[in-house]
Amino acid sequence: MGNNLRRSDIIPTGVTVIAVACAVAIAAHLLLRFAADARPAIANLPLLGAMLLGGAPLIYDLIRKFIRREFGSDLLGGISILTSLWLGEYLAGAIIVLMLAGGAALESYALRSA
Repeated sequence: MGNNLRRSDIIPTGVTVIAVACAVAIAAHLLLRFAADARPAIANLPLLGAMLLGGAPLIYDLIRKFIRREFGSDLLGGISILTSLWLGEYLAGAIIVLMLAGGAALESYALRSA
């Protein structure tokens, strides 16, 4: 019996990497904040990194869709990311990045599996 795995099945997509990195950043924040009792400014650094590095490609894609007048629920997520960054609510923003990237990763996986 042969192995039916293709190389494209095991290489993660960009959104998968963003989703995993964001989940790791949220876990690091929670560990720093509650287990290590770090100051909020220090504990928020992983979240800020996840929002900036992970949210930037998502926001860029949303801006492209907005220009083409392709409106969807992702646009609301992008507005929420920018608002949470502006208000300093980094955990909420990182969760939104995880939600958008995780949804896109699941959609990508479903399309590859079909």
